Amino acid sequence: QTSRDQPRRDAMAHRAFARLQTLQNQLAPFDASALEGYLDLKQNAYLELRQKSRIYSLACGYIARQKSVQSFRYSPELLSGDLVDSEHVSETPCPTTIGLGFFEFEWRKHRLSALHQTLGEPVGVSNAAELYTNLVLFTKRETSQVLAQFCQELVQESERTQAGFVNVFEWHPTQQFWQARVVCPARRIESVVLDEGVKERLLGDIEEFLGEDTRRWYKEH
Repeated sequence: QTSRDQPRRDAMAHRAFARLQTLQNQLAPFDASALEGYLDLKQNAYLELRQKSRIYSLACGYIARQKSVQSFRYSPELLSGDLVDSEHVSETPCPTTIGLGFFEFEWRKHRLSALHQTLGEPVGVSNAAELYTNLVLFTKRETSQVLAQFCQELVQESERTQAGFVNVFEWHPTQQFWQARVVCPARRIESVVLDEGVKERLLGDIEEFLGEDTRRWYKEH
């Protein structure tokens, strides 16, 4: 072999290293080197939340409300659940969600951590270029079930109803889920003006749909 072969060998070695690095990234939703000095991965379990998911937005919003957070990002598309009344639309404080970085927080006396990151190169989607973004939650292995419980409670809280109010959801065409938008005061049925007989039929349909017989029918079928 001559010195002229060296560039070719270097190129082959570079491609092999790149393939190995790609494989390592495919086996875990994060780069382990980014967590050096923060976590002992051998003692922690993790759960990945992808950006184009409802729970990702809810979890980022929850973490952003913790007092220790310093990295923020203004994303009005992530707003959800604002209270609206007939005369005033509440102003949502900004920033609305977390920026990139490593975060530590507590939930129900459990210590959790989160890595909010981008991975890889920009990829063309629709009429823009995007970086793959995810949120990875961490906790001790012996309490790994806490991660799913945390996510489940966030979803339940986002759907919780209040007497006298109506939750309004909007379909998110890009991320493909129903996103909570506003909470509006419910109107008195007496204030709803409909043609004669329509209101009675509508209320009858609602009463039938919410009845025990209907519940039992759907359970059986």
